[in-house]
Amino acid sequence: MDADLLIKAFIALAPVVLLLVVFDRLDAFNLISAREIAILLGVGGAAAAFSFLANLRVMDGFPIGFSAFSRYVSPIIEESLKAAPIIYLFARNRLGFKVDAAIAGFAVGAGFSVIENIWYLFTITEANVTAWLVRGFGTAVMHGGVIDGGPGQEFVEELRQSSCIRRIGGETLGGHPQQQGGHQGLGAE
Repeated sequence: MDADLLIKAFIALAPVVLLLVVFDRLDAFNLISAREIAILLGVGGAAAAFSFLANLRVMDGFPIGFSAFSRYVSPIIEESLKAAPIIYLFARNRLGFKVDAAIAGFAVGAGFSVIENIWYLFTITEANVTAWLVRGFGTAVMHGGVIDGGPGQEFVEELRQSSCIRRIGGETLGGHPQQQGGHQGLGAE
């Protein structure tokens, strides 16, 4: 591994992980343990790997180009996979406060972005440091923040008021409009 790749990797991976650590440290109640955050990071990474495979499979069935697919269809797959573990935590009553849901959602998104950026580090080797600054601070934080802004903030209150997780899950598993819009608006591909 050369020094250039290590610098690019640090720039691409550190911002989202450091932001997750800051969010966790700012949580005064600390109801989500470091172990649970590590598990959620792994779940997010698994969601990235699965979405890569799912996107390859689904893309074959759509008569649109790669650019349109990555802008309009891929976010539905990716955001649904990132929302699924948060919905599971809601269903198991493991998230009680908005900050817990936000940290859990950001952890899943951070795991997703770490795996995605590692993939891109090894497939787009000619990209310069500026491209990795954009991926590290832009796209990586977007993956964490989009899931955080979706079920992490909107559905906690709904879950407290209603025991019907199917209604909420039905809206989210189809791809939450705010999540998809954030993903599409940032032009992540």
